[in-house]
Amino acid sequence: MTTSCLYSHKEFNIYKNEKIENVYKIQIKHHVPNTNTNTPLITSLIKSKLLPGVTINSLMNEISFQATSIIPLKEYIKTTNITYEKTQEFILSITIQLNHLHNQGYSFYGLDLESIIVINNSIFLQISLEYLVSLNQSINQIAIYQPFSKKKNFFISPELHIQTTLPIFISYKCIYHSLAQVCIFLLFKKKIQIGNQNMEYQTLLEPIEGTKLYWFILRALENQIILYI
Repeated sequence: MTTSCLYSHKEFNIYKNEKIENVYKIQIKHHVPNTNTNTPLITSLIKSKLLPGVTINSLMNEISFQATSIIPLKEYIKTTNITYEKTQEFILSITIQLNHLHNQGYSFYGLDLESIIVINNSIFLQISLEYLVSLNQSINQIAIYQPFSKKKNFFISPELHIQTTLPIFISYKCIYHSLAQVCIFLLFKKKIQIGNQNMEYQTLLEPIEGTKLYWFILRALENQIILYI
C-alpha cells in the first residue's frame, strides 16, 4: 500500500492511501506486542459505526476506513467556524465513543484538542491511549496511576484538576465535565477557568440560553450528567 503521512501525533499517525481514493489509515504508535492495550480504543472506533469501510490489522494497531477528509480538531478550528449544529455533531460522536468504551470497562479522563480528529467534517473521535484508563463498573470509578498534563488544549474536570497525589480514584463521569468544557470552547473560543466561583460559563452561554445545547452543557458541568432533551 502506497501511503503518505498527513499528520503525526505523539500517539498516532494518520496516512492517506495514494492509490485508492478516499481511504485513510490511523496507526497507533504505542502498541505493545502480545497485549490487548489497543483493543478498547480500536473497538470503540469500530462499534461506533461512524466510520464506513472499516478494516483492522491483526495487531489491532491500525484501522483503515473510507473518508473524504480527516484533520486534527486543533487545526480544524483554525479555519472553521464551529456552529451550534457542528457542536451537536461533536457531542454525538464523542458520546457514542464514550459509551462503547464504558461498555468495555474503560473511559477517557480528559479530552485533548490535539488527539481528537475530525472526519468528513462531521465525525469527532479521540485517538488516545494516554488518557484511556480502566473503569471499575461496580463502583463507577476510574483509576489514574500516571501523572498527567494540565496543558492549554487538555480539558479535565475541577475535581481532577486539584489532585496532587497518585493514584487518583474518581467518578468516570468526570469526562462529561470535560465534554461540556470543549463544547464551550468550540462555540465561544474560550476555555473556562476550572473551579471559577463566579460561574463564568453562565455568561458565556447567554447567546444559546434556553436551547437544548444550553441545558446539555449545564447538566454536564454542574451535575456530570449527559442528557440532550
